[in-house]
Amino acid sequence: MDIQPGPSTKRAASPSMDDQSAKRFKSLEDRQGKMETLLEQILQNMTQRGPSVAFDEENSEFGDSDGESQSSLPCSPPRWQPPDLMGDSTQAISFPPAVQVQGPSIPDPESDINEQGISCQRIGSSGWNQVRYKEVQKALQVGGVFSQLQVNPELPHPGSKPSSDILEKFDQSLGIISHGLLQQRKAFADIISTIIKKYPAIADDARLAFTSADSKFKRISDDLLQYSCRKRAEVFEARRKLYEPDNPRVAQKLREIPTSQKYLYDEGLLNGLVQRYPSLGRRRSFRGSRSDHMQNYRSSYRVPETSGVSMPSAPSTSRNPMATRRGRGQAFRKNRQFQGEGNKKSFDPKRNQKPERRF
Repeated sequence: MDIQPGPSTKRAASPSMDDQSAKRFKSLEDRQGKMETLLEQILQNMTQRGPSVAFDEENSEFGDSDGESQSSLPCSPPRWQPPDLMGDSTQAISFPPAVQVQGPSIPDPESDINEQGISCQRIGSSGWNQVRYKEVQKALQVGGVFSQLQVNPELPHPGSKPSSDILEKFDQSLGIISHGLLQQRKAFADIISTIIKKYPAIADDARLAFTSADSKFKRISDDLLQYSCRKRAEVFEARRKLYEPDNPRVAQKLREIPTSQKYLYDEGLLNGLVQRYPSLGRRRSFRGSRSDHMQNYRSSYRVPETSGVSMPSAPSTSRNPMATRRGRGQAFRKNRQFQGEGNKKSFDPKRNQKPERRF
C-alpha cells in the first residue's frame, strides 16, 4: 500500500521576502566595498606625504566601480604647536600676589543645627537649668569599662580634694556617653540589616551609603566616638597624676603601667611595683594652701630673750601681722633692733639705768 505524503508543515517563503533580503545584502556589500576603498586610499596618501600637507584633488578623487560618483578626501589638520609659556615677549613678567585669608579656627554651625542646639539646651529661657537627665542616665549607665575607674587599694587616698571628685564625675559622664554611642551604632546596624533582608535589592546602596569610607554618616559617628574616648583618656591621665610620688624615677615607672578594666592601674603590675618601692603605698602629706603654712609659721614665732632688757611680747596674731611680706619684714627688723639694744646695754656700767624703749 502506497502512503501518500501529507501536506508539508513548513510554510514556503514568499518570493517578495527573498527579493528584499537579497537587495539588502547587496547594498551592504556595496557600502562595505566603498569603505574599504576609501580607507586604502587614505592610508596610501598618509604614508606618501607628511601630515601637514593637504591632499590634491587628483589624489583625493575616487569613484566606485561604475565611475558614476566622485568625492574629495578631507585635508589633514595642521601640525599642533604648543602655546608660548611666556606669552607676549614684549610684555614684562609679573607675579601677582595670591594671599589667602585665614578663616575662623572654629567654624560656625549650620543654621538649622544651631537652632536645634538652642532648643535642646533651652538657651534664653528660664528652664536652662532644669533639663532632666536622671531617667536617661539610668537607661544608659552600665558597669564594666564604662563606669568610672576605681583607685587601686595599694595607693594612698589623696584626701578630700575637689579636683579629684570633679574628675571622677567627668570620668563617669564620658563613660555613659561612650556606651550610648556604641548602643546607637548597634541599633542602627540592626535596623539596616533587617531592611536589607526584606528588600535585598538595596543591599549595595545601603552599604555604600552607611558603611563605606566616603559615607558622611560613618565619618561623623566615628569622629564623635573618637572624641569621647580621647577625652576620657585625658581624664584618666589627670586622675593618675594625683597619685604620682615625688621621686621622678618611681613616677615614670608608675606612668608606664596601663589601666585595667576596673582600676586606674593594672593590679598585677602595680603590686609588683609597690613591693619593689614600698614608699609608693604609704600615705603622703600633700601640700596644703599658703594660709596653712603661714598659720604654722605664726604659731612657731618667738622673740629671742636678751639679758637686762625687757623685750616686748610676740606680735599678736589677731591682726595677722605675718600674713604679708611687709609685715614679716617689719617684725624681723624690730627683732634685730631689740637684739642690738640688749647687747649694748649689757656692757654698760650703769646697770640700774632703765634703757629707753623704742618701737
